[in-house]
This record gives sequence, C-alpha cells and structure tokens, in this order.
Amino acid sequence: MINGNGSADAGEPIAEALRLLDLFASVGAEAFDITHTNLQQEKRGFRPAQSLAQARQSMPYLVPSAARRQNNLIVRPRAGDGVTLVQLDDLAPDA
Repeated sequence: MINGNGSADAGEPIAEALRLLDLFASVGAEAFDITHTNLQQEKRGFRPAQSLAQARQSMPYLVPSAARRQNNLIVRPRAGDGVTLVQLDDLAPDA
C-alpha cells in the first residue's frame, strides 16, 4: 500500500501476512512450516510446525528480514485431522 507521501507502507506486508495466517487457521490449518529461500531457490532457513501464535509473533521480524536479504518467505499451512488443504500456485491464468 502506498502512503500519503508516495512511499510504500512497511506495515502492509506484515499485516497481509498476519491476515493470511488467520485465513489459513480459519479453514483448519493447525501449524505452519516456514521456509526461507534465496533468489536461487536455495533453502536458507526452516521453521517446522510453528503454531499460529508462533507464526504470528514471527511475521513482524521475518517479513522485513526476507525483503532486506532478498529472500523468499514461504509459509505452508498444515491441516488438522479431517481437513485437506490443496496448494495452487504458479498456475497459468486458464487453469
């Protein structure tokens, strides 16, 4: 989001990450695997099975750090019993 002085609002990516975590939790995600990769897709860090509280607490640090280091921050939700989550990304528009 662009703020009144024409620059990007640094809080918006963090707020969006928190909204996505809450959305995943609302449909049955019980934990989150958080992976950091560099621009060459090499793994630089991994935090398995983070609770919603842990993931929410980490986002204000992880999002700016990833941007500063030019890393990707990948969050994969883990579903609870009786819930199936399907990852859809990198699809062509017609898919």
